[in-house]
Amino acid sequence: MIFILSNVNEQDINFNVFLGFDGFIDKILKPIKIKSEKSTVSFRTMEEFSGYLKEKSGKSCSIDMETLQEKIGGNMPIAANALGNLGCKTVCVGAMGFPEIVPMFRNMSSNCTLVSVSNPGYCSSLEFDDGKLMLATNTYIDQLDYDVLIGRVTKEAMIKYFDHCDAVAFLNWGELIHSNDIWGNILEDILPECTFKKKKVMLVDFSDFSKRKSREITKMLQLMEDYSKYFDITVSLNENELELFFDKLDLDVAGNTLEDKMIALSKKFICKNFVVHLLDFSQYVKEGKVYTVEKEVIKDPKVITGGGDNFNAGLLFGLLLGLDMEEAIRVGAGLSCLYVRDGKKVTFQKLAGYNFKARI
Repeated sequence: MIFILSNVNEQDINFNVFLGFDGFIDKILKPIKIKSEKSTVSFRTMEEFSGYLKEKSGKSCSIDMETLQEKIGGNMPIAANALGNLGCKTVCVGAMGFPEIVPMFRNMSSNCTLVSVSNPGYCSSLEFDDGKLMLATNTYIDQLDYDVLIGRVTKEAMIKYFDHCDAVAFLNWGELIHSNDIWGNILEDILPECTFKKKKVMLVDFSDFSKRKSREITKMLQLMEDYSKYFDITVSLNENELELFFDKLDLDVAGNTLEDKMIALSKKFICKNFVVHLLDFSQYVKEGKVYTVEKEVIKDPKVITGGGDNFNAGLLFGLLLGLDMEEAIRVGAGLSCLYVRDGKKVTFQKLAGYNFKARI
């Protein structure tokens, strides 16, 4: 049995993390296939659900939804809340209600300082055994650009947040259509005024960026190169995001394996760590080679939405603790597994007692 965190004292967890810039309210739903007075049967897989919809093409249909829960959503709030539950102090700048914070976000960890600059997006997440379909309404966050952000958070406050934090996480580049504007202006307006000299930890996650254009991705890659002057960047992707980068950038690779694609894409990023996380394992690139880290697969998850955000929170937590990449990935995987298994917050005590899978 491996207990990676056994030598970490909870009272010594005093990290400060800055996170931005999204925010959603999630409604977690199960699409109902059969319903009677005695029983209810849900669509088990996305393939089964899509097959049903295909049969209804040219007709019309009605699908009943079972509401499992309503909760805070968005990559930033979920990751920030997970870090807060582990004992980190987080500053959360994003879309959690304006001018008043939506009450649901007030239920986040008391370790989270909420700095809201916009109303949130709204997402109906249809969950299946093999994935999820997220139906988002992004009206408010589509209006969130740097002028809005800096008009509601002073420049002086932003400088203080970056100076005082130990790590930074920029999340959900894909759904924030003005993310390049925000990232670029922080580079020009905020970071040159900061006083920190030593590079800090930074985690970047992109979420689904299907609607983004290739030129926007190219611009983002240029911005990340500039951010690498201030931060040791860890790029975290899921398999869908990896494939999107290949499609959008029209990359050519000799082989067609996941490892081949990871090595090719990692060369496009100026970053310290390059990680891809999947359902049953994660992989990372080090010195041009790909290493695999297995993880537990939860057979009957209570919730799927937020699993990737908890992975990122655990990965960042591991990096802050000074763990090597394999151990940090195991912490991320453990936090994600506990979250989707139980469908509730994961404390440091629970994570520390998790039996991380052995090396392979």
